[in-house]
Amino acid sequence: MSQFDLNLLVALDCLLRVKNVTAAASELGVSQPTMSGMLRRLRESFNDLLLVRVGRSFELTPRASEISERVRQTLLAVDALVTPPGNFELAQAQRHFRIMASDASLLFVLPYVFRSAAVSAPNLTFEVVPVDSAIEQVYSGTVDLCLTGDTVEDVEGGAASVVRTKLLASAFAVGVVDQFHPLRGNVTLEQFLSYPYVATAFPGMARTAEDNIHAGLAGVQPPRIRVPSFAAVGAIVKDTEMIGVLPARLVPILPQQWNLRTIGLPADFGRMSLRALWHSRVDKDPVHRWLRAKTLEACAEADPMEQFEEMT
Repeated sequence: MSQFDLNLLVALDCLLRVKNVTAAASELGVSQPTMSGMLRRLRESFNDLLLVRVGRSFELTPRASEISERVRQTLLAVDALVTPPGNFELAQAQRHFRIMASDASLLFVLPYVFRSAAVSAPNLTFEVVPVDSAIEQVYSGTVDLCLTGDTVEDVEGGAASVVRTKLLASAFAVGVVDQFHPLRGNVTLEQFLSYPYVATAFPGMARTAEDNIHAGLAGVQPPRIRVPSFAAVGAIVKDTEMIGVLPARLVPILPQQWNLRTIGLPADFGRMSLRALWHSRVDKDPVHRWLRAKTLEACAEADPMEQFEEMT
């Protein structure tokens, strides 16, 4: 084995992620001279500059880009290695979970999880962030759990072996239109495409929510407007002839003063799915298993969502 100082791995990972000595020093709680010294030692060990100045910022060298993912996954594996196995006292467990969640899961799934935690695991804390590049952020360990409606079928590269995906539930989707919209009742695909529609495209996801329930819809007719959240759809279609598509569960909470109503989507439109993504390093982690189990329970409670098999 080489004489590489394994204590430098954390510094290396931080430098490769933030690409800035000052920012890395702040994140790790050390002085800038100390971080500069670590970078110097890393450059000697790898016989590579790792970070090079380009204008006012730094960029990774080809060698640094090559190793960045492996460094990150190594640290995540070490974290899993030192996590205590076996029995644990949930009431005493202390953990902070960062959860990436879509609008619907934030409103109808996570509140159940948080209420359960308040009773059974009062020392757990949570942070919820919007859906954005779900696969990449789960792979990098930036988030502990992701709840998203994207199909996420195209997990490629190194992520394919470690990012777990599980279908949790599915929900009916409905069209949402202004009260004076010409369309009423159940509509055909031809009728749907005769009006512009608003699509929900979560940042960093490959497809819009509408493409997930009708493959290739955007190719046939691109949406007039794309928004990053279901929450904006109702306000946008109000007083227009545009069509919005929402999980049916969200419709009752739309403001009544918007005077919106629903239409039935074409028969060949599917249901909106809810999937969970997590990193394989926490497959057997007891606290994370509890979190996943409570998420599944929440899906069963959130009628009209349809529960699927266990993901623990």
